Amino acid sequence: MDDKLVRHEEVLNEVMTTQEELCSTQNGIQGTLELILERLTNLERVPQRAHGERTQGDGLLPILGQEIRQHRPPTVQAPAPKWELPYFEGHEPKGWIRKCERYFNLYRTPDNLKVEVTALYLNGLADIWYDSLVLSKGEVSWTEFKEELLIRFGEELMGDIVEEFNKLSQTRTVDEFLGKFEELKAQMLIRNLNLDESHFISSFIGALKKEIRFGVKLFKPTTLRFAMEQTRLQEKAIEAALKRTKVVTKTSLITGNPSSTKAPTATAVKPNSFRLNPEVYEYRKSNHFCYKCGEKYNQGHQYKKKQLNSMIRTTEVPTETGEIEEEQSCAGLIIEGEVEQEIIEAVCLNALSGDNKGVNTILVRGTIGNRKLTMLIDSRSTHSFIDATTVKESGYQAQPCPLMRVTVADENYVMCTSICTSYQWKMEGRPFQENLLIIPLGGCDMVMGNDWMKKHNPTKFDHEKMCVTIGNKGNKLVLQGITEEGKLNMITSGTMGKILRKGQALIAHMFMMSDVKVEEQDPIGEAIEEVLTLDHTIPLKPGAMSVSLRPYRYNYYEKEELERHVKEILTNGIIQHSQSPFSSPALLVKKKDGTWRFCVDYRGLNDITIKDKYPIPIVDDLLDELSGSVMFSKVDLRAGYHHIRMKVEDVYKTTFKTHMGHYEFKVMPFGLTNAPATFQALMN
Repeated sequence: MDDKLVRHEEVLNEVMTTQEELCSTQNGIQGTLELILERLTNLERVPQRAHGERTQGDGLLPILGQEIRQHRPPTVQAPAPKWELPYFEGHEPKGWIRKCERYFNLYRTPDNLKVEVTALYLNGLADIWYDSLVLSKGEVSWTEFKEELLIRFGEELMGDIVEEFNKLSQTRTVDEFLGKFEELKAQMLIRNLNLDESHFISSFIGALKKEIRFGVKLFKPTTLRFAMEQTRLQEKAIEAALKRTKVVTKTSLITGNPSSTKAPTATAVKPNSFRLNPEVYEYRKSNHFCYKCGEKYNQGHQYKKKQLNSMIRTTEVPTETGEIEEEQSCAGLIIEGEVEQEIIEAVCLNALSGDNKGVNTILVRGTIGNRKLTMLIDSRSTHSFIDATTVKESGYQAQPCPLMRVTVADENYVMCTSICTSYQWKMEGRPFQENLLIIPLGGCDMVMGNDWMKKHNPTKFDHEKMCVTIGNKGNKLVLQGITEEGKLNMITSGTMGKILRKGQALIAHMFMMSDVKVEEQDPIGEAIEEVLTLDHTIPLKPGAMSVSLRPYRYNYYEKEELERHVKEILTNGIIQHSQSPFSSPALLVKKKDGTWRFCVDYRGLNDITIKDKYPIPIVDDLLDELSGSVMFSKVDLRAGYHHIRMKVEDVYKTTFKTHMGHYEFKVMPFGLTNAPATFQALMN
């Protein structure tokens, strides 16, 4: 080990000596050049003489050459930078190699000495590894040394770096993503200098989060620096919109002048708390109404929040935590939300479905070029909007605008960050132009609000004729609303396949294409049929008492599914409300496809029911009857049990209990002990 250190010190001394000689030679050359420039300047000042005459300047050049040869400038040695490599012990080899490259460039170290110099700064495991490398492979070049070092200490090679760069995606903050991207970008450029900036711009934008990526794409960055700046701004905008600052906004229904909306004085806010007028409280209490929504209260009642079916401009006021007074009336509504203080204005938007049946909305047609547009004119909307897809298909460009929160009446909201300026279209042949905010619209292409109607004042709605009249007598225009209902058109199977591949729903229905002659019924047969009509009965054992069992406990998602099933069969007329002393618990059974089947546990009722001995056919006997058959058919009766009515006297026995109340079946339900016998009698 001592011999090795002595040898390394000799090599290092040799490098330092060479460096000093180079510095001395450089200083000498620099002094000589300065002397030459000075002599040439003096030579130009000597006046020219006639041809053939000799002057004192004729001997200047030989003297100058002699002085140049004899000139020995004083040696001025520049002090060498006192900078050494950090010692490497096996951690972060990439960074250590980059520092070695800078060190060698500074000292102009030749390639044949780079490995020897770096070996002086290896410690611990790295030093032992280098000894084994020299013993096994002998002398190695600087490139081979770097590759072996990266392999030994666990860093990626070229192929791994390219793969990591291509798979890079933002998972945390923008700053962390930028650091990782710049690190991989530097390694990619070291290995391939032909990669241009457009390649890195595309890779950078494609690796961003979805909510940031589209905002950056909107500006079409041409430099990587601009793309990074927009990424930071987009992240700050999203953070500002989602900061949890409580806001109380009191709005009034806007008729013709939305600017009359005033924000109330901010008071302390306490989430989900309210106060009622004492008179209103006593009235609702005495009439058994819900304190919150004012609807009739019964067991299982759920509070439904009132919503405004309109588009309202609101002014937001940040407040502290406390209580608010909530007035549920047609004149106003207190809305509680969350918004950053920097967002001065927001828009409440509820008419995004393109509904043409609203009190203050009418759907009209428009055109832009050869493309047809559907536009919703809404008198309660403070702003005008356009769908992002419509902007793109019309050939317009989106421009950035101040951040605005567009709130829907169900308390959801979308962020609006772009605007389409000077959008031009035609309605009834007349051209129009407007600046439109860009948000995703569901049922229409554009929503025209109060800002547009003010420019074309007065605006009159005629809901009987389904039209809107704008302008005065000299500039009057009648916009006819869309009144036609949906039509059923025939399409080919190929077109249907394309529609389904786009994610559309398919509803199939069988139509009778030919008339069927109706045969006259025999009056005697009709009377017999009425007599033979089967209604399911539930005969009870003598002395049996009514069955009343507690309902089962459900998870929150099962409770929502149970409510949906009960509401569906109640709407279809299968069940009805009940006040029966009988009560069986309802439950949900999961199907193989992941959906739920609604069932009632009638085991308690079945125990006290007299069993029906109607013969049920044996499956083996039925299969034997099919012997020798070639073609088969079957009848799958949808909800077959529900085709049989319950006997009026026994309807109350089918009562089941849920957290929403009591219900009883008007048709034969599943789960009754005698249901198969009744159904078989009907089939026979």
